[in-house]
Amino acid sequence: MSTDITLRKAGYDNYVGPLGPNQLQYRQLWLHLRLQSWIREALPLLRPDHGSSAPLAQFVELLNRYVVGEHLEIGDGRSLLHVMRPANLGIWELTPVDVRIFGWFLARDVFIATNANEARRIKDWNLYAGFRDESVRERDALHLPNPKFISSTEYDDVLSDRRRS
Repeated sequence: MSTDITLRKAGYDNYVGPLGPNQLQYRQLWLHLRLQSWIREALPLLRPDHGSSAPLAQFVELLNRYVVGEHLEIGDGRSLLHVMRPANLGIWELTPVDVRIFGWFLARDVFIATNANEARRIKDWNLYAGFRDESVRERDALHLPNPKFISSTEYDDVLSDRRRS
């Protein structure tokens, strides 16, 4: 069975996002249905904690940057993508200012997002390990060929950036 069919049967949808003129999907981003429900129901209600824009806007902006192949590091060495510890589990987080998105890279440029939540809540309640472990359980339950994830911790191993013309 193809990977796309396996992911769809397990409750994942490929996110394309609101692409602008002359933009094409460069990377794949698969969102679990539970995460999609959180995006629709909870995310619009969140207020900014540290960011100047609403968490929903931060979330959509980062997902769109990911999908169109933009580099996910910003000035002063801050990255919008981090591998979680222990790194051998292969779980990553996408980090807009006020939200955290958890998942793994099935292949280069293919991120499988299992869950997300408000950054402040995750930090205050020390929920990182729970979100990481949930992502591992979700991945382990999928009937995918091995390896089910990229085990590298290097940006260039999990993402390629669209070349600017």
